[in-house]
Amino acid sequence: ETPVARRSELIDLSLQAEALIAQLPPAELCFTAKAVGLHDAGWLLEHATEEQLVACLDLDVWNADVPERGKLDAWLAALANAGEPTLLRAAHALDMELIVLEVRSRARVTLKPNGDDSWEPPDASHTLDGQFYLEPLRDDDAFADLLTFLRVLFEHDYWFYYRLLQGAQWELESDAEEWALRWRDGRLQDLGFPPL
Repeated sequence: ETPVARRSELIDLSLQAEALIAQLPPAELCFTAKAVGLHDAGWLLEHATEEQLVACLDLDVWNADVPERGKLDAWLAALANAGEPTLLRAAHALDMELIVLEVRSRARVTLKPNGDDSWEPPDASHTLDGQFYLEPLRDDDAFADLLTFLRVLFEHDYWFYYRLLQGAQWELESDAEEWALRWRDGRLQDLGFPPL
């Protein structure tokens, strides 16, 4: 019942902050993280459950029926600040379609063709494995949080990493948005948010 602006202070004073964070209702954790500011909310997200992490994105990154890419970027950066274990837990908890949309909105993914020795990677592209090359779509995108996210997946769950980049290269954006919206609407109804 504490006002949102004061919650983080009280949680920080608790001797059992980790247990307290995990017991917050998912929507309340989202509001608390937003009140702290996502750039400073890593310590909250570090102790959040998978259900809480998913609810945070379900409640905050969508504008009507479409995920808002700027907010998705901010949450990815916040998860990266929370540490690699949190980033990996979030990746496995979130819908693959939503993560595909995040990668597609920030990078052009190119798979190195087999047997073509004359092939050159795109200018300003990044690679973690020598196979997939990511070219930033915006000049002002620092790209570090996305590369951190992909590096964690590459190191700890290669097949997830591979499936994600294949999806970012080949899946239709409209299909990914439709499926991500369906999963999100179902979860929000389970939390007590009625459909429009």
